[in-house]
Amino acid sequence: MQYKDKVTTGSIEQQLSNAIKITNDYYAKEFIKLKMAYANFRANDIRLIDLNSKSCYYLTNH
Repeated sequence: MQYKDKVTTGSIEQQLSNAIKITNDYYAKEFIKLKMAYANFRANDIRLIDLNSKSCYYLTNH
């Protein structure tokens, strides 16, 4: 089987197993990236909520 510049040989079962492993590895990495992006969004949301709360407090008490 050939994909881009990589050629693999073996039985159909081995090639299919290898293709599934490569696909699983790719999506595992993508899910890790998504988790990190979500965590960053959550951290930014918390900071924004804190800033908004402080702003509202300042505006109502001055």
